[in-house]
Amino acid sequence: TAQRSAATGRVIHMHLFETAAQRRWADRLYPEGLLTVLDEMGLLSPRAVFAHGVHLTAPELELLAERGCSVVANVSSNFRLSSGVTPLEEWDRSRVPVAIGLDGMALDDDLDMWRELRLVRGLWQAQRRCAVAAEDVLAAATAGGIAGLGSAAPEPLRVGGRADFVVHELSRWSAVAREAGWSAAELVL
Repeated sequence: TAQRSAATGRVIHMHLFETAAQRRWADRLYPEGLLTVLDEMGLLSPRAVFAHGVHLTAPELELLAERGCSVVANVSSNFRLSSGVTPLEEWDRSRVPVAIGLDGMALDDDLDMWRELRLVRGLWQAQRRCAVAAEDVLAAATAGGIAGLGSAAPEPLRVGGRADFVVHELSRWSAVAREAGWSAAELVL
């Protein structure tokens, strides 16, 4: 798999340490560390994307960051399945690239990515104990997601270029924003 990924540039995606039971199983089966084994197999690279990672340790996050691997936060899925709390602030400090996903198990089955972004921001702020910029959350959902799909960086936005984006018409919220003293940009998340 590692050789094929290297030859084709295809992404290697797997769930990793989603639950405490998975952590215990891996520690028992691989006392030298599951990530050490994956690294020896050549599976840890910028093409490797790991979903969940709720039970990753600090040294494991450091190894993932060194190898350029990405982790995908599936916050509502982890809550719904009682897997644990996604350690967003710890991931941010480790400098491991972070993407945001839903894993098909959003809290109320609606797969609402905007709601997920608000949930991620709220959880991250609680862990940081101060504000997290909406731009940082949106960057994880966009640029982080692009990296998780195997692209090194998004192309600059240009006429005739590739682009995926969403345009929101915020005029109906303008009265609310003015009364609250907010700008339209602050209403995005």
